[in-house]
Amino acid sequence: MHRFFRLILRTTDTDAAGRFYGQVLGDGAALLDIVKLHEQALARGARPHWLGFIEVADVDAASAAFVGRGATPLA
Repeated sequence: MHRFFRLILRTTDTDAAGRFYGQVLGDGAALLDIVKLHEQALARGARPHWLGFIEVADVDAASAAFVGRGATPLA
């Protein structure tokens, strides 16, 4: 099975994001983690973004499939 099992929003305004996604998603917003985007990341040019964690049966095969489609593995 392939599914997102965790979503994290890294943003500069966690309060506003929490209010917005609370209105949009209702009870589903409880499944989200909303965290402050670190100052060092901002200084390096990072913008607010989502991190998604995907459940897979075979990590090596899934990794190879992502790389085969152009993903760059990070060490």
